[in-house]
Amino acid sequence: MAQAGHSAIPRFRLGDWLVEPEAGALERGGVRVTVEPRLMDVLVVLCERGGDVVSAEQLLIECWRGTFYGDNPVHKTIAQLRRALGDSATEPRYIATVRKRGYCVVADVTFPERYAGPGGRASCSCSGPAVAARVRCCGPASCRC
Repeated sequence: MAQAGHSAIPRFRLGDWLVEPEAGALERGGVRVTVEPRLMDVLVVLCERGGDVVSAEQLLIECWRGTFYGDNPVHKTIAQLRRALGDSATEPRYIATVRKRGYCVVADVTFPERYAGPGGRASCSCSGPAVAARVRCCGPASCRC
């Protein structure tokens, strides 16, 4: 499991998907897909970074915590996540590969209003610097994100 305590995130949106980390589930249009805990950990880490590129090495550190051999597990996990999301490596709608650098989320990510991402920073500009333009909170109408 990832270090970041992902069970603290009850649910969030990735594009048109509702992501429920505690349940290990993705839901869209009445269709529910369950994913393995490690896949969910990787998805949460990518979404927390809000469009920033996350290297395979960083994913290994955060999600495998020292129990890995090379970066092949990351590549396999990304492929499984893409299958679960109905995504494509060649025309990504959710997770893009940044050649020689890593992976990033390309869809809108919306976290609950009170969620703070890694290091306690807020995931929207109402409480601090925006993680990225694609990351929003579900806050009040006065929210500037």
